[in-house]
Amino acid sequence: MILAKLSGKKRGLIVCGPQTDEQLADAIFELAEAWRVPVIADPLSQLRTGQQEKIHMIDSYDAFLRDKEIREMLTGDFIIRFGAMPVSKPYLFLFE
Repeated sequence: MILAKLSGKKRGLIVCGPQTDEQLADAIFELAEAWRVPVIADPLSQLRTGQQEKIHMIDSYDAFLRDKEIREMLTGDFIIRFGAMPVSKPYLFLFE
């Protein structure tokens, strides 16, 4: 069902908030690679550790999400969130 909703969507973003499932990282990075989308990883998301290839991960997003032009570049057709809402206040600027 989710693939049907994303049909025709080109630009997306995966957001990972606090969560405790250490196994989830592999699946998230596989999805990011397949879809060629960036992953915003909260410090409590469990994604910043481990041996996964992290070429799509953005881990220091607090500083640049304060910049409106950069937020506009990241805004796409969809956002998929795993875990709880990220604890970063600048992350909320994406939804202004």
